[in-house]
Amino acid sequence: MFYLNLKTLTCLPQCGVWTPFSSTTTITLGVLYVATAIIGLVAGVGVLVLACLNWKKYFTYPTVLMIYQIIYGIFIMLLGVCQPLLPKDMLCSSPNLLQNIAHRKATIFCQLNGAITMYSFLAILILWLFHCATIFWGVTWPYHYSVEKTSERIKYYHIVAVVSSIILPLVFVVTVQLSGGFVLSLPSSPLCGLITPKIFFYTLILPVDLTLIIGVLLLVSTLWNMANVLYRFSDKTKNYKIRASEVKILILISYFFINTLFILTTLNIVLSSQHKQVLDYFLCERAGMEAQCPKSGLYKLQAEKLTFILSAMSITLFPCVYFVFFLDFRKIYHRCKFKQMT
Repeated sequence: MFYLNLKTLTCLPQCGVWTPFSSTTTITLGVLYVATAIIGLVAGVGVLVLACLNWKKYFTYPTVLMIYQIIYGIFIMLLGVCQPLLPKDMLCSSPNLLQNIAHRKATIFCQLNGAITMYSFLAILILWLFHCATIFWGVTWPYHYSVEKTSERIKYYHIVAVVSSIILPLVFVVTVQLSGGFVLSLPSSPLCGLITPKIFFYTLILPVDLTLIIGVLLLVSTLWNMANVLYRFSDKTKNYKIRASEVKILILISYFFINTLFILTTLNIVLSSQHKQVLDYFLCERAGMEAQCPKSGLYKLQAEKLTFILSAMSITLFPCVYFVFFLDFRKIYHRCKFKQMT
């Protein structure tokens, strides 16, 4: 939990060991984190297998964008599975926890960890935006969309989406590296984030918020156009039912938007307050007055960190949502029914 600084002869919290949680809670959260990452990894691989088995259906634009999202997501899942199993010193550049979370130089592994996570997350978000834009295009201008989709020109839209998801995240990651790189963000957590709040805002918060705003506007416009069509032709479409694939796509888009917004909010709160709360508590504890030390700030940090960990765990389950999309339940039902009859 602590280590002695021989230069200053002071007792300091040890990086990779100290945690604001009890040992039971720490172990429980670690197990849950790894378990959800494993579930997400298995679901992601399952989606790729199902897509390959029916490649003519799923390897077409824009459905193939979800395949690319899963591939990027698998990298995040692999980090989630491997990080808790690695030695703690791979993330800590100094035994002093306060130095690690006070924007000091990080280890090479921490730099790679932060870069891969940020790159994959931004790439998934950009592909999500292109998917929203394509759905909006198909609903608003169905004739033009059907003509383009049946022609060779659709491949150019595909190329633009793929190149954008590769180049744009790389620009932001390189900007972060040139501005100081990544550092250990949360004590006792395998997460390396951005070095200053200013860089955090301009390279992650701002582009993500703009992307989410544009995507949500496209989604709302799509739903509005669908409602107008149903209203204008209500007599002709009284027996119309929304297809299961349409419902699944709306669920996917809504889930990703809500989860992303929640994660960014909790991460911003934790990063803006954790250093002062940890420092104040340990200065009091080091003075030998542990029983009298105010724990309100520490309890607040515990609640904030718990909220962030739970939200981060939930995003590892997004391949499971995609897995549901790729399952054709009606086909499975009829196949099982046919086997029972025979």
